[in-house]
Amino acid sequence: MSAFLGLLQAGGGRLSRMVRGCSWQRRTVFYKNSRAGVFDHTVFYKGHVMKLTGGCYCKEIRYSYEGDIKASLQCHCRECQYITGGHPNAIVIFDLEGFNYEKGTPSSFKRTDLERPVTRFFCPTCGTAIGTQTPMRPGAMVVKVGTLDDPSVYKPQIAIFTVDKQAFHHIPDDVKAFERRPG
Repeated sequence: MSAFLGLLQAGGGRLSRMVRGCSWQRRTVFYKNSRAGVFDHTVFYKGHVMKLTGGCYCKEIRYSYEGDIKASLQCHCRECQYITGGHPNAIVIFDLEGFNYEKGTPSSFKRTDLERPVTRFFCPTCGTAIGTQTPMRPGAMVVKVGTLDDPSVYKPQIAIFTVDKQAFHHIPDDVKAFERRPG
């Protein structure tokens, strides 16, 4: 239960109610968007297993994930700086088996000049980068935090490839930093 409470606190602690007779927790967050109107997003937690949803800027791509967040990190590598426009990449790693596209089909891109390239997924309409699949983590989906409906669940555990970190990048004091990948 303490892992669950820690996750809620890390996610802002906006618990709306406990479902009676069940260990599921529900948190509803309301968003107001001047173009889209008001809509709600509900995140369900069971222990530290979560059900998360997200998608692209234009809402043509929607996904869901149910399971544990395997890792939560910042990547400062040059490749991520290209993808983000200069900043580190804020990412969470999900098990691929719990990840599903609910609406739309993303486009993909893989560099042909690299020996072990990642496959990048993005919305073909608005261009939002959704995530990647990498040969370094088979069976995983690496998801961009900005695509989550509730990005407040993100708390970076580590920062990697700090050898490429720019002076304007910030790493929180409580986050372990590695020049490359740990291990």
